[in-house]
Formats: sequence, C-alpha cells, structure tokens
Amino acid sequence: MFIQLVFCLISCQGKFTVHSPDKLRDLDIPYSFANYGNPAIVPKYGRIRYEFLSECKFNGTVSGETALLIDYKIECYSPDLIFSAYEAGANFIIILDESDSLSYNISSPYYTDELYEDFTALLIPKSFYINYFSKYESVWISYEFDYEKSNLPYVELILSGNRNQEYYIVKDLLYIVDKYHLDYNNFKIRIDYLYPIDVDNEDCITYIYNSYCAYKNYFASGSLILQNLLASLTFYNTFPKINDSIHIFLKYLLHLYDKCKDDYSIDCNYNAINDYGGSIIYNETLLLDAHGNKDPDSHLVINGKYFPWFGSIELGYCSSFYNIPFNCLYCFTSCYTDIQSMQTCIPDCNNTFCGYSNLNCLEIEETKCYYFMLNDGNCNSVCKLEKDCPEENNGQNSQGSSSNQNNNNSGQGNANSTVQKDEISVSIILIAVLIPISFCFCGAIVIISVRVIIKKNHKSPTVIQSLRLSAVRYNSNMKIRGDKICVIDLMGIHENDMVIITPCQHIFHPQCIREWIGNHTNNPDRSCPICKTSLREFCF
Repeated sequence: MFIQLVFCLISCQGKFTVHSPDKLRDLDIPYSFANYGNPAIVPKYGRIRYEFLSECKFNGTVSGETALLIDYKIECYSPDLIFSAYEAGANFIIILDESDSLSYNISSPYYTDELYEDFTALLIPKSFYINYFSKYESVWISYEFDYEKSNLPYVELILSGNRNQEYYIVKDLLYIVDKYHLDYNNFKIRIDYLYPIDVDNEDCITYIYNSYCAYKNYFASGSLILQNLLASLTFYNTFPKINDSIHIFLKYLLHLYDKCKDDYSIDCNYNAINDYGGSIIYNETLLLDAHGNKDPDSHLVINGKYFPWFGSIELGYCSSFYNIPFNCLYCFTSCYTDIQSMQTCIPDCNNTFCGYSNLNCLEIEETKCYYFMLNDGNCNSVCKLEKDCPEENNGQNSQGSSSNQNNNNSGQGNANSTVQKDEISVSIILIAVLIPISFCFCGAIVIISVRVIIKKNHKSPTVIQSLRLSAVRYNSNMKIRGDKICVIDLMGIHENDMVIITPCQHIFHPQCIREWIGNHTNNPDRSCPICKTSLREFCF
C-alpha cells in the first residue's frame, strides 16, 4: 500500500475550522481527505499535537480532544500511519504532505472491513502548517462533513473497475435501496475513466477518435476492465425503469464480485449476467456518458457530494434529507442523525456519538466560545471570561498620578523663600517634641504584643471554617451561566438532577466538581474549571 495523491474534480467536502487562536479563526485551510475511515458527519475537534515519525508507525498514546498531526520524511503506506495512530487513541488525524497542491486525496490500494473505523483522516500541505499552525503552542480546530440537503436525495453510483472497493460501496448501497426504497428517478449509474496521459494502449478503448482508459491491475489490462464495466452498464440499461430494477442490478453486481473476484475475463461477467437473465453483449456508445478523471475511483455521489465512505453511507444518505425519514438511524438514543442542523444544546445529543449536539453543548457563551478555548494560552475575543488577554487601560491611573506629581513640583518651584524658611523652623520644633513621644509609643506596642503572644500560646488553635456548597435539585428557574451542561463529564443537566451551582453561577454534577477539586489540591486557588474563579473558601 502507498500514499496515492488523487486530484479532485469536486469542491471541498467539509467545514475545516480554527477556533483558537483569534488570528487564525478566519483562515481557509487547504486540505483533502482519506476515502476510508468516516467523513465526520459528527464533528471531530481537538487541539493540534505535532508528531514527527522516524518509522511508519505511531508508537505513542493519544488522549481525547486531540487533532494528531503526523509529519514524516520516509516512504510509508498511509493506512499504516493512520491505523497506528487510531489504535493509539486518535480519531482526528492529519497527515502533512510536502506537496503544495490544494486538491488531493489519500486512497488505499486495497479495501477491507477494517478500513471503516471511527476516525477521520485529512491531508494538508506541510508549508501551510509551517506558515500558520507551527507558530502557536495551542491551536484548536474542528472538522465536519458539509452535506447537501434536498427533499429526496439524488444518488449516483460511480464505477471505475476497482471491484475490491466497489464491493463494500454496493453492499451498503443495496441496504439503503431496500430500507428507504430509493426511487429510480433519483438514481444513476456512471463510469469514470482515466484520462489517456502516459497510459499504455492496451489499457484504453478508442471510440469515435477518443481514448477511454482504466488502471490495469495484476489480473487484467485497463481495456478489459472497461469492457467489463460496459457489459454491466449495458445490462442495467435493459431493465425497466422501476424501483425494483435498482435492487436487482445491485444484487447482480455483488454476485459478479463473488463469482468472478479477480477473474476479469468477459466470459465470467457474461455468466454472471446470464444468472440474472441478461444478454451477453455490451454497448460502446455508453462511453459517451462516461466522465474522465485524472485518478478515478469508485464511490457514491449524494446530492452532488463525493461520498466514498462505506460504513457511513446510511448516515450520509439520511443526513441529506430536509425531513429525515422516521426509520433513519439515531446517532444516540432519542437523537436523530441530523447533526448539522442543531443550533442549540440538545440534552439527548450531548455525547460523543452526536458530536455534543454539533458542539453546541461545549459552548459556555453564546458567541461560539467553547470551554476548551478558555485559558489555552491564546487571547480569544469571543470569550468574555477569557483570562489570556492582556488587561486594557493598564497604567492610566499611574500616568495620571505622574502628571499630578509633575504639576506639584512645578508649583513648589514657584514658592517664595520666606515660606520655605518658616516651614523649616516649624519642622525643627515638631521633631524635638515628637521623638520622645514616639519612643514611648513603640515601647507600649512591644509590651502589648508580648502579652498577646503569651495568651495565644495557652489557647487551642483556630480552625478556619469552609463554606459548604450543598447539592440541590436542578429546576429551570435556577439562574446559571452558560448552557445546561457539566463541562467536566460533558453530560447534560436535566430537570430534578442533583447539581452544585458555584458562586460564579456555573453548574456541575456533585461528584464531578468534588473530583475536580480533589484532583487539583496542589492548586491553591481550587478554581472553577470554566472561569477559574477561586473556590478555596468552599467545600462540596
């Protein structure tokens, strides 16, 4: 396996956002993605962690809320790098590439069930990282797939001849067809061919003065692969234009992949077609409807969006409805898959499976200020509770005092000598009177202090009493700051839940805040995890 750069013929598929620091927030990030893993229909977010690898494997561990950025200079297979990072705990992985191209994808030369896991892998130019991200110790980013919605999603099946990849896509598509009764008028099949650039003649078919090519593999030339695609598409065009035709054709494709596997002889395909009652012929005119590509792969297109991620096809299809069908998957109990449309924190969606309600449950202010942005070392203007910003108007008072002092000095310079002499005479008299009195006063203070110390030694030590913050049952009339979420365990607060509300009006589950304070006893402030207000005077 190897890193394969695939030039896209489509626009960027998702929303790649910098949340912190301020200076990078509106940055447009050039990126592409792996066509395995998942597309991040549920947002992925984290703080960038840079790792340079001297071997084709990540050997460390990765904690939550991390965007692992991998740099390397040796020749490696992308799945090896990405899977080793995933096994170490990363689910948001970014590969640095020396190329400055703005549209390239990471593909795998071979696809298995293991290629669908809960990770999203992106690719960005190394020069971009150096120019921007590397200049900050703390950079928080997020990524989510930006799907298109319609009343009834339009689905295209794109075939390029990679049977290994097509098997998983067709299998998932058949499930969608059967469960959601995909309409024939909202479905299309198309061939993608390779542009005839530096391609052997045996890998191409010439039709009406144009060359149509395909990648050869260990078992067949490109021209033979194209003949198989034409035979399959010709068979589909003989079907009546009804919904059941989609089901039958997809069943035939799965039968072809199982029956013939790596046998690309046209006779094997014809036998599979005969098994489903078809005729043994193919129509080259179908090439006129094919699309050329610099590096074609097999995939779906849903409402115009490139979608190669088998294992996520149902999520992608359901999310593309304006009104999600009742039988669509839930990302979690009582939470629909339509993450992108969520504008507030929905308690049932406040979990990793639902992206914390499209990250809204991670907001502590209604200005897109997320809890992870506070005290991260960056000044974030959207956060009112931010303590990383320099204090404004510092020194104004001292400047005023300095100005007054200069004015006073100027006035003193204009005083007459007679007044100065009178002041000196009065000062000498006062010194002569006050010195003896001062000695007496100091002596009295010493005597009183000694007596106090002696009495104190005969008393029991003073105990400083902490103010107790007791747990209460939450109701919607209670005044709190931010959303109804405990930012320690990131779970929602519901009516009648036992909670503790701090003096700074932030709300937590009792056990969470107790453990938080207990784990931070070395911190003399015993501070609120959100706004860092000291809770040293309180016990829980």
